[in-house]
Amino acid sequence: MPRALIASDVDGTLLLYGMTGIPQRVFELVNMASDMDVAFAVASGRDYASLLHLFDHVKDQVYFISTNGGQIYYQDKKLYESNFDKETCRIILDAIPETFQSELMLSTSNGTVLWGDNESFHNKVRSLGNKVSIVSDLDEIEEEVIKVSFYCAEGSFKAYPTLAGALPDYFHVTVSGPKWIDINSSDKGRALAKLGEELDVSPDHTYALGDQYNDLGMLDYAGHKFLMADAPVDIVRMGYPLMGDAVAKIEQILTKYDR
Repeated sequence: MPRALIASDVDGTLLLYGMTGIPQRVFELVNMASDMDVAFAVASGRDYASLLHLFDHVKDQVYFISTNGGQIYYQDKKLYESNFDKETCRIILDAIPETFQSELMLSTSNGTVLWGDNESFHNKVRSLGNKVSIVSDLDEIEEEVIKVSFYCAEGSFKAYPTLAGALPDYFHVTVSGPKWIDINSSDKGRALAKLGEELDVSPDHTYALGDQYNDLGMLDYAGHKFLMADAPVDIVRMGYPLMGDAVAKIEQILTKYDR
Protein backbone atom coordinates (compact mmCIF):
# COMPACT_ATOMS: atom_id res chain seq x y z
CA MET A 1 0.00 0.00 0.00
CA PRO A 2 1.44 3.42 -0.95
CA ARG A 3 2.07 5.87 1.87
CA ALA A 4 0.20 8.62 -0.01
CA LEU A 5 -1.32 9.53 -3.38
CA ILE A 6 -0.57 12.73 -5.31
CA ALA A 7 -2.87 13.59 -8.25
CA SER A 8 -2.14 16.58 -10.45
CA ASP A 9 -3.94 18.16 -13.34
CA VAL A 10 -1.77 18.66 -16.45
CA ASP A 11 -2.66 21.67 -18.64
CA GLY A 12 -2.51 24.89 -16.66
CA THR A 13 -0.97 23.11 -13.65
CA LEU A 14 2.07 20.97 -14.54
CA LEU A 15 2.09 22.12 -18.15
CA LEU A 16 1.55 25.86 -18.10
CA TYR A 17 -0.25 27.37 -21.08
CA GLY A 18 2.32 28.10 -23.78
CA MET A 19 4.66 25.26 -22.75
CA THR A 20 5.28 22.48 -25.26
CA GLY A 21 6.50 19.79 -22.88
CA ILE A 22 6.47 18.69 -19.26
CA PRO A 23 9.36 20.22 -17.25
CA GLN A 24 12.20 17.79 -16.57
CA ARG A 25 11.84 18.44 -12.85
CA VAL A 26 8.41 16.77 -12.91
CA PHE A 27 9.97 13.52 -14.15
CA GLU A 28 12.54 13.72 -11.39
CA LEU A 29 9.80 14.20 -8.80
CA VAL A 30 7.83 11.24 -10.17
CA ASN A 31 10.92 9.06 -9.69
CA MET A 32 11.43 10.47 -6.21
CA ALA A 33 7.79 9.72 -5.33
CA SER A 34 8.22 6.14 -6.52
CA ASP A 35 11.33 5.71 -4.35
CA MET A 36 9.36 7.05 -1.36
CA ASP A 37 6.42 4.70 -2.01
CA VAL A 38 4.14 7.62 -2.87
CA ALA A 39 1.77 6.96 -5.77
CA PHE A 40 1.73 9.66 -8.47
CA ALA A 41 -1.22 10.25 -10.80
CA VAL A 42 -1.93 12.76 -13.53
CA ALA A 43 -5.59 13.66 -14.03
CA SER A 44 -6.45 15.34 -17.32
CA GLY A 45 -9.09 15.93 -19.92
CA ARG A 46 -6.57 14.61 -22.44
CA ASP A 47 -6.88 11.15 -23.95
CA TYR A 48 -4.63 8.38 -22.63
CA ALA A 49 -2.47 8.38 -25.78
CA SER A 50 -1.79 12.09 -25.37
CA LEU A 51 -0.78 11.64 -21.72
CA LEU A 52 1.56 8.78 -22.65
CA HIS A 53 3.17 11.08 -25.20
CA LEU A 54 3.79 13.73 -22.52
CA PHE A 55 4.96 11.38 -19.77
CA ASP A 56 6.82 8.78 -21.82
CA HIS A 57 9.95 9.08 -19.64
CA VAL A 58 8.10 7.95 -16.51
CA LYS A 59 5.05 6.14 -17.94
CA ASP A 60 5.57 3.03 -15.81
CA GLN A 61 5.55 5.03 -12.57
CA VAL A 62 2.44 7.12 -13.26
CA TYR A 63 -1.25 6.38 -12.82
CA PHE A 64 -3.11 8.01 -15.73
CA ILE A 65 -6.58 9.41 -15.05
CA SER A 66 -7.53 10.39 -18.60
CA THR A 67 -10.56 11.93 -20.36
CA ASN A 68 -11.61 13.87 -17.24
CA GLY A 69 -11.94 10.77 -15.13
CA GLY A 70 -13.42 8.53 -17.81
CA GLN A 71 -10.49 6.10 -17.65
CA ILE A 72 -7.66 5.05 -15.33
CA TYR A 73 -4.56 3.30 -16.67
CA TYR A 74 -1.44 1.98 -14.99
CA GLN A 75 1.43 0.37 -16.90
CA ASP A 76 -0.83 0.17 -19.96
CA LYS A 77 -3.51 -1.77 -18.07
CA LYS A 78 -7.00 -0.26 -17.88
CA LEU A 79 -8.17 -0.17 -14.26
CA TYR A 80 -11.45 1.71 -14.76
CA GLU A 81 -13.69 3.10 -17.47
CA SER A 82 -16.98 5.02 -17.48
CA ASN A 83 -18.70 5.53 -20.83
CA PHE A 84 -21.82 6.65 -22.71
CA ASP A 85 -23.99 4.37 -24.80
CA LYS A 86 -24.62 5.35 -28.41
CA GLU A 87 -28.11 6.71 -27.73
CA THR A 88 -26.85 9.02 -24.98
CA CYS A 89 -24.28 10.41 -27.43
CA ARG A 90 -27.02 10.97 -29.96
CA ILE A 91 -29.07 12.93 -27.40
CA ILE A 92 -26.06 15.19 -26.81
CA LEU A 93 -25.31 15.78 -30.49
CA ASP A 94 -28.96 16.33 -31.43
CA ALA A 95 -29.36 18.94 -28.69
CA ILE A 96 -26.55 21.19 -29.93
CA PRO A 97 -27.94 24.33 -31.65
CA GLU A 98 -26.96 24.66 -35.30
CA THR A 99 -25.66 28.15 -34.53
CA PHE A 100 -23.23 26.86 -31.89
CA GLN A 101 -19.74 27.52 -33.23
CA SER A 102 -17.36 24.71 -32.26
CA GLU A 103 -15.42 21.67 -33.39
CA LEU A 104 -16.58 18.30 -32.10
CA MET A 105 -14.30 15.62 -30.66
CA LEU A 106 -15.25 12.27 -29.15
CA SER A 107 -12.91 10.28 -26.92
CA THR A 108 -13.48 6.54 -27.23
CA SER A 109 -12.04 3.44 -25.59
CA ASN A 110 -9.37 3.31 -28.31
CA GLY A 111 -8.68 6.88 -29.39
CA THR A 112 -10.10 10.14 -30.68
CA VAL A 113 -12.86 10.57 -33.24
CA LEU A 114 -13.26 13.79 -35.23
CA TRP A 115 -15.89 15.07 -37.65
CA GLY A 116 -15.78 17.21 -40.77
CA ASP A 117 -12.98 18.46 -42.97
CA ASN A 118 -11.31 21.10 -40.79
CA GLU A 119 -7.77 19.86 -41.39
CA SER A 120 -6.26 22.61 -39.25
CA PHE A 121 -8.24 21.42 -36.21
CA HIS A 122 -7.52 17.77 -37.00
CA ASN A 123 -3.79 18.50 -37.08
CA LYS A 124 -4.05 20.41 -33.81
CA VAL A 125 -5.55 17.33 -32.14
CA ARG A 126 -2.95 15.04 -33.73
CA SER A 127 -0.21 17.30 -32.36
CA LEU A 128 -1.42 16.45 -28.84
CA GLY A 129 -0.36 12.85 -29.44
CA ASN A 130 -3.93 11.55 -29.88
CA LYS A 131 -4.76 8.51 -32.03
CA VAL A 132 -7.18 10.13 -34.50
CA SER A 133 -9.84 8.75 -36.83
CA ILE A 134 -12.29 10.77 -38.95
CA VAL A 135 -15.98 9.88 -39.35
CA SER A 136 -19.08 11.49 -40.84
CA ASP A 137 -21.71 9.75 -38.69
CA LEU A 138 -22.05 8.44 -35.14
CA ASP A 139 -22.94 4.97 -36.43
CA GLU A 140 -19.42 4.61 -37.84
CA ILE A 141 -18.02 4.49 -34.30
CA GLU A 142 -17.71 0.95 -32.94
CA GLU A 143 -15.96 1.70 -29.63
CA GLU A 144 -17.53 2.94 -26.41
CA VAL A 145 -17.59 6.75 -26.09
CA ILE A 146 -15.94 8.09 -22.93
CA LYS A 147 -16.19 11.85 -23.43
CA VAL A 148 -17.77 14.39 -25.79
CA SER A 149 -15.70 17.56 -26.24
CA PHE A 150 -16.23 20.87 -27.97
CA TYR A 151 -13.37 23.10 -29.05
CA CYS A 152 -14.67 26.69 -28.93
CA ALA A 153 -12.42 29.13 -30.75
CA GLU A 154 -14.29 32.08 -29.23
CA GLY A 155 -13.46 30.82 -25.72
CA SER A 156 -15.06 28.21 -23.50
CA PHE A 157 -16.40 30.63 -20.87
CA LYS A 158 -18.31 32.57 -23.52
CA ALA A 159 -19.67 29.41 -25.14
CA TYR A 160 -20.54 27.51 -21.96
CA PRO A 161 -24.00 29.02 -21.22
CA THR A 162 -25.28 28.19 -24.71
CA LEU A 163 -24.06 24.60 -24.57
CA ALA A 164 -25.10 23.89 -20.98
CA GLY A 165 -28.51 25.45 -21.60
CA ALA A 166 -29.15 23.22 -24.61
CA LEU A 167 -28.61 19.95 -22.72
CA PRO A 168 -30.73 18.17 -20.09
CA ASP A 169 -29.64 18.87 -16.52
CA TYR A 170 -28.38 15.33 -15.91
CA PHE A 171 -25.37 15.81 -18.22
CA HIS A 172 -22.10 16.82 -16.55
CA VAL A 173 -20.93 19.80 -18.64
CA THR A 174 -17.68 21.43 -17.55
CA VAL A 175 -15.09 23.93 -18.74
CA SER A 176 -11.78 22.08 -18.96
CA GLY A 177 -9.60 24.78 -20.51
CA PRO A 178 -9.67 28.23 -22.13
CA LYS A 179 -11.20 26.77 -25.33
CA TRP A 180 -12.51 23.34 -24.30
CA ILE A 181 -15.87 22.22 -22.90
CA ASP A 182 -16.34 18.54 -21.98
CA ILE A 183 -19.28 16.25 -21.26
CA ASN A 184 -18.52 13.11 -19.25
CA SER A 185 -20.35 10.32 -17.49
CA SER A 186 -17.73 10.51 -14.73
CA ASP A 187 -15.37 13.18 -13.39
CA LYS A 188 -11.88 13.44 -11.93
CA GLY A 189 -13.19 13.24 -8.37
CA ARG A 190 -14.96 9.93 -8.87
CA ALA A 191 -11.97 8.51 -10.70
CA LEU A 192 -9.57 9.63 -7.97
CA ALA A 193 -11.83 7.99 -5.38
CA LYS A 194 -11.74 4.77 -7.43
CA LEU A 195 -7.95 4.93 -7.58
CA GLY A 196 -7.68 5.63 -3.86
CA GLU A 197 -9.87 2.62 -3.18
CA GLU A 198 -7.77 0.47 -5.52
CA LEU A 199 -4.55 1.53 -3.76
CA ASP A 200 -6.07 1.54 -0.27
CA VAL A 201 -5.11 5.20 0.22
CA SER A 202 -7.65 7.31 2.09
CA PRO A 203 -8.58 10.92 1.23
CA ASP A 204 -6.60 11.99 4.32
CA HIS A 205 -3.43 10.84 2.56
CA THR A 206 -4.42 12.13 -0.88
CA TYR A 207 -3.17 15.37 -2.46
CA ALA A 208 -4.84 17.03 -5.47
CA LEU A 209 -3.57 19.95 -7.56
CA GLY A 210 -5.55 21.74 -10.28
CA ASP A 211 -6.60 24.96 -11.94
CA GLN A 212 -9.97 24.55 -13.69
CA TYR A 213 -13.64 23.69 -13.19
CA ASN A 214 -13.03 20.08 -14.24
CA ASP A 215 -10.60 19.75 -11.30
CA LEU A 216 -13.14 20.63 -8.60
CA GLY A 217 -14.29 17.04 -8.07
CA MET A 218 -10.82 15.80 -7.20
CA LEU A 219 -10.01 18.90 -5.14
CA ASP A 220 -13.14 18.25 -3.07
CA TYR A 221 -12.29 14.55 -2.67
CA ALA A 222 -8.69 14.97 -1.55
CA GLY A 223 -7.86 15.69 2.05
CA HIS A 224 -5.13 18.08 0.85
CA LYS A 225 -5.97 20.29 -2.13
CA PHE A 226 -4.19 23.12 -3.93
CA LEU A 227 -5.46 25.47 -6.62
CA MET A 228 -3.32 27.47 -9.03
CA ALA A 229 -3.41 31.15 -8.05
CA ASP A 230 -4.20 32.16 -11.65
CA ALA A 231 -7.30 29.93 -11.81
CA PRO A 232 -10.62 31.52 -12.88
CA VAL A 233 -11.73 34.10 -10.32
CA ASP A 234 -14.96 32.24 -9.50
CA ILE A 235 -12.94 29.19 -8.41
CA VAL A 236 -10.38 31.23 -6.46
CA ARG A 237 -13.29 32.72 -4.48
CA MET A 238 -14.28 29.21 -3.34
CA GLY A 239 -11.45 29.34 -0.85
CA TYR A 240 -9.18 26.48 -1.90
CA PRO A 241 -5.56 26.87 -0.71
CA LEU A 242 -3.62 28.60 -3.48
CA MET A 243 -0.24 27.77 -5.01
CA GLY A 244 1.87 29.69 -7.48
CA ASP A 245 3.91 26.75 -8.74
CA ALA A 246 2.58 23.17 -8.84
CA VAL A 247 6.02 21.65 -9.33
CA ALA A 248 7.34 23.40 -6.23
CA LYS A 249 4.23 22.31 -4.31
CA ILE A 250 4.79 18.64 -5.22
CA GLU A 251 8.41 18.96 -4.13
CA GLN A 252 7.21 20.40 -0.82
CA ILE A 253 4.71 17.55 -0.35
CA LEU A 254 7.39 14.92 -0.96
CA THR A 255 9.61 16.35 1.79
CA LYS A 256 7.06 14.93 4.26
CA TYR A 257 7.82 11.41 2.99
CA ASP A 258 11.60 11.66 2.71
CA ARG A 259 12.97 8.68 4.62
